[in-house]
Amino acid sequence: MFKFGDLRPFGDDECCAKNQPETLLTASHDMGAAKLEYIVRPYRPSDLPQLRDLLYEGYVTSKGSVADLGVRRAWRQPPCIVGYAQILTGAALIFASRNAANSSLFSKSRAGLALVGLGAALIVTVRRLIRRLVRDFCDNALKTDMVDIESWYWRAGGGFWVAVRPRPGAESEEEVLGCVGLEFRPLDTTPPASVHNPCSTAQIRRMIVSAAHRRKGIALQVMQAALAHADANPEIEYVHLGTTDLQPAAQALYDRMGFERFGERVIGNWAGTTVERHYKRMRPGQIEALCIKK
Repeated sequence: MFKFGDLRPFGDDECCAKNQPETLLTASHDMGAAKLEYIVRPYRPSDLPQLRDLLYEGYVTSKGSVADLGVRRAWRQPPCIVGYAQILTGAALIFASRNAANSSLFSKSRAGLALVGLGAALIVTVRRLIRRLVRDFCDNALKTDMVDIESWYWRAGGGFWVAVRPRPGAESEEEVLGCVGLEFRPLDTTPPASVHNPCSTAQIRRMIVSAAHRRKGIALQVMQAALAHADANPEIEYVHLGTTDLQPAAQALYDRMGFERFGERVIGNWAGTTVERHYKRMRPGQIEALCIKK
């Protein structure tokens, strides 16, 4: 459950963004004997160190992250299948060399070991490449929109929100549980993809929840804050976002919140591919044909 209350954020750090709402979203999640209570409030500069950690946790280091799911999927991708075949062939040669004549014993054994080594090296390379690509994505985020969140989001007409609670054992500090950004794209801005016709839109970005607090409604709450902000801006004709099939929980949330899929493309390289999907949500009551042509 959630409600809007006239509550101040924990601590006395001032919100830096202009025209930020004074009311904050307070929420709780029933976990049986205990409840997770937190607030959703606008971003502050003091949140940035935790947001950096949250970014890498959500995409690279945690179980269920994009990199983790990508590595798991890689086991079924062609490069790893080739690696398996090399390992199995090499193992068969090594086994066969045990019964071979002395003259061919060494050559079969050596060939088998070489194939096993090549197969293992290929699989390890694929796994490392996937993690490196996802880490590069995070590095790039910290050099672009997340280098100055206030300017990129709030001053540009969008917003950025965080879900926080008092840090256990240190009540004067805050623990960031999740975040989301809403980037305003005015009418004359070049859209990020050809599927967007020229119109004023907003893009959901950096929707991340801490691995320890997923499936507790936090993503829903921060998304509701972003969408409420978008709906309050009459210039925004629709909200859109992009995600991949390596983020199934996020896709389920977008479906639940009324987003509609309107395009997809395959991305990746020799190490494996994934499907990037585009979602949109029209302003309530908006006639879709005014802005987007299917």
